[in-house]
Amino acid sequence: MVGAYAEQVVVGEPSVLHVPSGATFAAASTLLLNATTARLALDALALPRGATVAIVGSAGTVGGYAIQLAKADGLTVLAAAAQPDEDLVRSLGADLVVEPGDDFGAAIRRQVPSGAPALVDTASLDALALAAVADGGGLVTLKG
Repeated sequence: MVGAYAEQVVVGEPSVLHVPSGATFAAASTLLLNATTARLALDALALPRGATVAIVGSAGTVGGYAIQLAKADGLTVLAAAAQPDEDLVRSLGADLVVEPGDDFGAAIRRQVPSGAPALVDTASLDALALAAVADGGGLVTLKG
């Protein structure tokens, strides 16, 4: 049947999630996409347990999921977040928080002198993000 509407549909359990209290259906529909994006970014980096990953844009939806998934993977999370967002990213599991900005690479290297072994950039820092990554490290850049 072409062009039909349905009030109910059968889908697999991994495709279903609870709508957070107060969220619209439109907003809730983006949750699985953002979580999947974060999962794919971390999977692309293929870090072993105990490794460190830096996450830029960590107070955003994808960044927030990346923090939580990285912690579930046994990673140390170094999050870049503005001062007003520090409590939020720490509550999501960030181990260390640095201020983003033009000296972002230097801020990361003050915490991890050789640079971050891996970085997920959800804020389009581009060249600034490269300065934070260790030689031979991994970088996933997500563009909106």
